[in-house]
Amino acid sequence: MIENECFFYTEALKGEPLLQSEKLVKAEEITRPKSLLDKQLLPLWFLGKSFLQGNPNFIAVAFTQFREESIKIVNGNPLLRRIIFFPQIFANFSDSYRDCLLINPEISIPSEVDYYASVEGCGSIEFARLGMVVRRPYSMLLKTYVWRPGEKVFMGSMLLEDIDAGVMEHEYIHLEGKDATFYPENILNFTDPKHEGWNNRDETQEMVAREIREIALGNNTERYKGWLIHKEGKFIVVDSYGKHMRDFKS
Repeated sequence: MIENECFFYTEALKGEPLLQSEKLVKAEEITRPKSLLDKQLLPLWFLGKSFLQGNPNFIAVAFTQFREESIKIVNGNPLLRRIIFFPQIFANFSDSYRDCLLINPEISIPSEVDYYASVEGCGSIEFARLGMVVRRPYSMLLKTYVWRPGEKVFMGSMLLEDIDAGVMEHEYIHLEGKDATFYPENILNFTDPKHEGWNNRDETQEMVAREIREIALGNNTERYKGWLIHKEGKFIVVDSYGKHMRDFKS
């Protein structure tokens, strides 16, 4: 198993590890997921798990972020891409949903949902070298086919809350061929206390700005090379104190 894992990881992820925003494409729905065989899914499971093991700052990964060639190397079928690999760290997930492939996931966000400010990066935006503060739903309903080694594909549903919901939305929009920059209204300007996004949950602009400064001063100094904000109709990159560094090109 370990030898297979190393093979898939090294061969499939040679070159560009994750596609960037202008190359993401919408993944087509996978037909008859319950008929998929272990030999088709196990290589994809290894690909997702291996990538996250080699990149500890990533929480989950959507398969549209991998190059088509990567999927083809491990599976032979580049069309099997409407999949998210979900690891074990999601505390709210039941055991049946941990460390698995989510196939053809569907999300439903309540019309009157609360939102929270998520401090995050994105592997498809400058290879996660930029941090962002993104307005994410506090809860959502997930319906998805689920598979992990040794089990059959089954349909499940789960109410997600807090970081679980936020990460799921993050990965789901990758399956749609998009990233956070497609929704500039949801990228909060942490330098502006009057930004309209600061009206949900318990976060305030001051609290988030302080968190960002603490990240810059702490052990994560090398994780983010700047912060992406949307200001006056365009994206710019600023430092942890909001000082302009450069314009952003997607």
